[in-house]
Amino acid sequence: MKSRYILTTVAVLVAMMFALSGCSSSDNNNDSEKVETTIDSDGGVITLSSGFSVTFPEGAVDQPLLVSVEETKLPAPLPGIITASSPVYKIDANNIKLAVPATITFPATGIDPSTQEGEVGIYRWDGGQWTFVGGGLKENAVTTSVDSFSVFIIGTGRALHFPVEFEPHFNTYDPIVKPYRYILAHPDLDAPIAANKAVAVLAPPFDYPTARMYLPQGSYTFCMEWIQDTIDGPKRYFGFLGSLPSSPAVSLNENSSYVAPAYVLLYDNIDGEGRCPVPQAWVEGEISVDDAQESDFVGTYNALDPNRTSAAYRAIFTFNIDGTFTGTEWIDGVQGTFSGEWSYDASTHIFSFAVPGGGAFSGEVVGSITNFIIGGTWNNGSAGQLQLYR
Repeated sequence: MKSRYILTTVAVLVAMMFALSGCSSSDNNNDSEKVETTIDSDGGVITLSSGFSVTFPEGAVDQPLLVSVEETKLPAPLPGIITASSPVYKIDANNIKLAVPATITFPATGIDPSTQEGEVGIYRWDGGQWTFVGGGLKENAVTTSVDSFSVFIIGTGRALHFPVEFEPHFNTYDPIVKPYRYILAHPDLDAPIAANKAVAVLAPPFDYPTARMYLPQGSYTFCMEWIQDTIDGPKRYFGFLGSLPSSPAVSLNENSSYVAPAYVLLYDNIDGEGRCPVPQAWVEGEISVDDAQESDFVGTYNALDPNRTSAAYRAIFTFNIDGTFTGTEWIDGVQGTFSGEWSYDASTHIFSFAVPGGGAFSGEVVGSITNFIIGGTWNNGSAGQLQLYR
């Protein structure tokens, strides 16, 4: 089995001070309920009187985190023919990405009883579009797992979602599994896959709960990440499952089953150090970095840090054929611009860029020219990751 090791990633630490814990208040605009609670490493549950809840498992955070949950207004119509079928809830956790996914649960009180299982889903507003985060209907509730927060709502309609189960028989590290590359069978009926969709998979012994996520019809690859002890201390690794278009990890179609869901076996394959890239739709004809030349990277890319949420960090890079680049970045909403020089070594797969008198970053590339992740080091010696996609 082929494995690739790249340089390690260090998550960005944000110092936080909390002045309020375990209290409730009202929204002055609409008198809707708002609950604020501090969650620590032991985990906890936040529940509104409506029955909506957020459950944090043990180890989701490593320091106290103030979380607020409240009902809010619909920010934009849902995509396609999806119908809003619940109140809208906003979860605010200071743009933190969790180490272990939390579970959000909607009561199913607003869903038409005639709605079929595959016609229910939870959708997330990312500030510019709705994305799909899964959600299975069971025992009068709709639940899904996420590793960061925003605005959520239940949507119903002919989106045709099916379950996928993950079996950790060949992975012993309790990985977190996320969708990676995908091809939707009916992109006109549903939203793209959310960046924060994730599910924790517990390794044997065999008393673990079933790890399951719901996805629209289509073909999928996945990424799994886990923390493993090494001689240099605990490190986070990631590995990919499947490839597109010829070898997806799983394919879902109108003949897929709810009773006997599709399943994916997890292995100990390592493709890099750090966190998984966010999911992106596969682009027909895209070129792998194994076959790419420097000129293939010329163009404009969106950029994310897999260790942070998009609200905490995002950027836009434009790489020019003459080896120069320009960019704009938003750090916790504060905008800045930069420019410098870049290069790509096709023999080593090393991508480098530097801002004169500023930051510089260099590391090995994994992925394709339309969606790749760089795992490397900054000029001050600290490790990091960047995901670039277009």
